Amino acid sequence: MAHYKRHLVWFCSVFALFYDLTVAAEREVPATISAIWIDPSTPPLELFVKGYKDQLRKLIVGTYNRGIPVRVKAAGHPVVILGKVIDPPATPEGKPVERYVPVGEIAWPVGEQTNALFILAQANETGQPLKIVGRSLDDGLKSFPPDSLRVANFSTTDLLSQIDKEVIKIAAGTRITARYPAAKDPGRPALSNLSVKFLGGGLLYDTGVDAWKGSRTIALIYEQNDADKNKTIPVRLIVDIPPVPSDEPAPELAPLASEAIPAALR
Repeated sequence: MAHYKRHLVWFCSVFALFYDLTVAAEREVPATISAIWIDPSTPPLELFVKGYKDQLRKLIVGTYNRGIPVRVKAAGHPVVILGKVIDPPATPEGKPVERYVPVGEIAWPVGEQTNALFILAQANETGQPLKIVGRSLDDGLKSFPPDSLRVANFSTTDLLSQIDKEVIKIAAGTRITARYPAAKDPGRPALSNLSVKFLGGGLLYDTGVDAWKGSRTIALIYEQNDADKNKTIPVRLIVDIPPVPSDEPAPELAPLASEAIPAALR
């Protein structure tokens, strides 16, 4: 009898743990989404996501310091992107009908519960049924704090990135995040130098980055088509001012090293 009770207690404990993990994975948590087009020449499109209490929220695709409040699954379920379709009136006296249809899904960043940057692209030609593809990056202040520079390689080519004097290989599907250099003049931003090169040394991109206190800078490396990848790969530089007090202590960053962008997000 005692042996049976021990097994019953063990079974109940395991079941309770499994139930707690399942509930935690299915519960919704508040989060914010920001979004940009990876190609800045993409024409304006009206896109939407479901926000709090399933209200439709317009996804502002532009500068990425505009967080859209949403609820996401704690287990990292994909977020559905919706497009607006206007159907013609069913009768001459009727009115056009608006409806919202799924046009893409974006996976939530692994390990990030509250903030995401969606990097979007239109996957088909204008005039066809809209299809949106994208990737996501954690946009939280722990992994991408103020006063830092991030380089994300979404291309299929291994490259070299040089930030000031430090050179590091940034393989396809990885990213690096580094601190801005210290400012020499308190009234002016520090200047950080960023260059991106092919492994053979050919220069793709070279620029100076104004390292304004409290800002973040992200360089997105992407391909417009495979035919161009041996000649040029576009790099887009974006500066963000996150909405946090500038005097709040910034978290420590790990030593400079490339981090993998999970394959599901590429």
